[in-house]
Amino acid sequence: MTIFLPEDKYINQTLWYVADVFSQSEVNHILTLCDSHDKQDGQIGGGETKNRQIRDSKIFWMPKDDPDFSYIYERVWWWIKKANNELWKFDISGFKDLIQYTEYGEEGHYDWHLDVGNPSFHRKLSISILLQHAQDGGEFKFMQGSMPTTVQLGVGQAVIFPSYFLHKVNQVNEGVRKSLVTWIAGKPFK
Repeated sequence: MTIFLPEDKYINQTLWYVADVFSQSEVNHILTLCDSHDKQDGQIGGGETKNRQIRDSKIFWMPKDDPDFSYIYERVWWWIKKANNELWKFDISGFKDLIQYTEYGEEGHYDWHLDVGNPSFHRKLSISILLQHAQDGGEFKFMQGSMPTTVQLGVGQAVIFPSYFLHKVNQVNEGVRKSLVTWIAGKPFK
């Protein structure tokens, strides 16, 4: 099943779609900024392990205190608060980690996973913002029940979801998929 997301709203009371987190010119600026930084291999298990069978990507952590990136943090936080206030009403406190810029080159992927991390993380919400489509592959999927669901994002668009949702990025067959992801923390669920 594929969900095409038409406007800012929630889908099935589980996903929140944002049609315009960043304009095309802002996306171009973000790509230029990120392209000028060294990337490292994406890891799993809270950044402790590399396993290319599970995750094959290159990442860069955006410094929060760098003026070049501050507007990105402000915009993401605004949308997270809006979605949370209207849909989930989780007790959230702010960014758990820095915003991660991620590139999936050919054969790049991230198999099914949750964003909750280890129990001390208390990640509650995740956001994925598309900056560039791969030419083939690289679809973003959720597991809803027993059926994988593809979410079709356009450039500059985002999906916000509870961090305990199972999701993946399919293998890129051609081109490079580029995105921003981050996680919002809060007190443990009760």
